[in-house]
Amino acid sequence: MTDKINDLIFKEDVPHLDGITKSEIKKAIQLKLCAEHTHIFVLAFHPGKNKLTAIVYKEKSSPIGGYTYDAKFGQYYVECAEYLDLGIIPISFSIRIDKINRWECKIPLPESVIKKHLGIEQAEKLSKFREKNRDCRFEFMQLVSCY
Repeated sequence: MTDKINDLIFKEDVPHLDGITKSEIKKAIQLKLCAEHTHIFVLAFHPGKNKLTAIVYKEKSSPIGGYTYDAKFGQYYVECAEYLDLGIIPISFSIRIDKINRWECKIPLPESVIKKHLGIEQAEKLSKFREKNRDCRFEFMQLVSCY
């Protein structure tokens, strides 16, 4: 599995930088399956129809991505045309670098991994949402449980 991840990380050829090669970095990256669940929101974007949207979410979580959180009101602000609260999937991943003991970072899940972990009801909701918003571009806002 790690080899597939590494191939995705370094699609473009990277020149040597002060004697450091991309293979050195690739070999040091470790992918870790985590016990924390991931809450998924599907965001639909449509030019001219996007508006500032408040997504209420009061659980303790860390967003993976650059989302603005209003702690006073317990909500995220996202500029999108519409969104769907898809719910929770039971996994999350992080990466670490070999021999750097205290550094670990949560990473977003690719769409293919999200789809593999959706329940039947979640998959049906996603399909209907995409059908309803055919002209939109979609992204998955991911929040990882902190506790």
